[in-house]
Amino acid sequence: MMFPLYKLGIMGDTGLIIMALLVGLVFGYFLESTGFGNGTKIAAVFYGTDWRVFKMMFSVLLTAMVLTYTTYYLGWLDLNLVQLAVAYTWPIIVGGMVMGAGMVIGGYCPGTSMVSVATLKVDGIVFSLGFFIGVILYAEIYPLVQGFAYSGSVGKVTLADVTGIPVGVLAFIVAVIGIASFYLVDKIEGKLYPSAKASEKK
Repeated sequence: MMFPLYKLGIMGDTGLIIMALLVGLVFGYFLESTGFGNGTKIAAVFYGTDWRVFKMMFSVLLTAMVLTYTTYYLGWLDLNLVQLAVAYTWPIIVGGMVMGAGMVIGGYCPGTSMVSVATLKVDGIVFSLGFFIGVILYAEIYPLVQGFAYSGSVGKVTLADVTGIPVGVLAFIVAVIGIASFYLVDKIEGKLYPSAKASEKK
């Protein structure tokens, strides 16, 4: 939400809040219209019965990657000025596993649960309550796990830094993987658990 406009002083606090609200509304609309506000559709990805959520998410990532590299190649964007967060290996692994388990069980991530709350879905409301309780509990035990939260630091790195592959080549590889993934999921969608897919149609 910060945007370069805020850092450059072109946009003030009020403008930042307005921009955040507008972006949030548009983002929430697209999440709901593409099925991200439905817990059963998100969980269906893990059962191989419905891959629309996966396709939408991967499409967004690919689009952002291509646009980022294109603007960098044209000299409009300096990647060295793009803010990166420090990567902590072990917390990322554990956090990813916990979040993944939560998405399989509850059908939502924190963001999509807010979309479901906006549309008054009961399961989304329950999930969101659990999310906020978890945040409060984590804040309470944070002093005990603070050391782990900052363990395994590898610094501010990108995939290009880790692999040593040039940014352009890496972008092309990821794009090919994305296209291949779309083709693959079209072939296997509904075939892993055909009975579940059949019950969805009913």
